[in-house]
Amino acid sequence: MQHSKYDIAKLQFELFCDKRGYEVMSFMTNYKNNEQFLGEYMDPESLESVTILISKSNKYYQLLGNKKYKEIEYVLKEEEKK
Repeated sequence: MQHSKYDIAKLQFELFCDKRGYEVMSFMTNYKNNEQFLGEYMDPESLESVTILISKSNKYYQLLGNKKYKEIEYVLKEEEKK
């Protein structure tokens, strides 16, 4: 059974959130560029909603508004692990 790029990217995003204790709120194809995805999660500690752009090359970028963003490492650094 072949899995689509969407299915794989969604699973990776769910694992990204699960490892950090975030709750997935939504996941979709970026309507401005169908080779990218947008994921949204809720940080239960801060109750902040965060939107992540996932690039074609699987890089994660937190969207900050006003065309600003910051790259997020997919793999946790040792000091970030719980």
